[in-house]
Amino acid sequence: SLFVLHKVHLHCTVSSTNQLTEAKPGNSSMADLQRVQQSPIPRVVCFGDSLTQRGCEGWLGHLAHAYQAKCDVINRGFSGYNTVWASALLPVVYPPPSTQLPAPMLTTIFFGANDAVRPESPNPVQHVSVESYREHLRGIIQHARTVGQAKHIIVIGPPPVDGPRWLEHSNRQFMRKDTFENRELGHTRLYSEAACAVASEEGVLFLELFESMQLAFDDWRSAFSDGLHFADLGNAYLGKRLLTLIRSQLPEISPKSLSLWQPDWQTQAA
Repeated sequence: SLFVLHKVHLHCTVSSTNQLTEAKPGNSSMADLQRVQQSPIPRVVCFGDSLTQRGCEGWLGHLAHAYQAKCDVINRGFSGYNTVWASALLPVVYPPPSTQLPAPMLTTIFFGANDAVRPESPNPVQHVSVESYREHLRGIIQHARTVGQAKHIIVIGPPPVDGPRWLEHSNRQFMRKDTFENRELGHTRLYSEAACAVASEEGVLFLELFESMQLAFDDWRSAFSDGLHFADLGNAYLGKRLLTLIRSQLPEISPKSLSLWQPDWQTQAA
């Protein structure tokens, strides 16, 4: 296993110093807390579909573990969403920064798995054409950069999909007897290529999964739990790839480069 999964609460509320209660008698008191950091904790915002929403105990948990006590890793994953529906959420996912809500230090944008539903599917409601996907993905990037003022952006391309297995899983889960595969490997490739092109045009980092995951394992299908969503192996793969990309391309915000948001207890006790 590439890492041990931990149950992590990815979005917590940090109390301000004036909400701290008086310390009980002992060797320390509130008067000793002279080194408390007053500025808001840095934020990493992960925006995506179910591959992000389900990442709490997967790749996102890996990221949160690496950044623990240094920044908040915030899950903004919305199961079933495509880039059109995601665009409607931009004002609340990337609001203008404020004193209490700083601009994201980093954001990941991870869409395409639902946009790539085949248009000839019996229920193609999630489908978005490749051209429309390109333009909506571009709009998300530009909003995150200009309104949300995200300092760094990483676009994650859609991974490969095992259409037959997803069909089998969907029929079993929803008690259907469909025979048409609404997701297909070759069709998803078009969205991966489009995401790569848009990221390049917008000058942001791109993390490619479609080809690399097929080459990384003896059987890439083992990296998925149902043909579409990551199994532990796939989550470990993405978590490792993402941190490797951050360390190599954004070393100034890598976990080892950041200080603890608040002093550790030994500093407070000194």
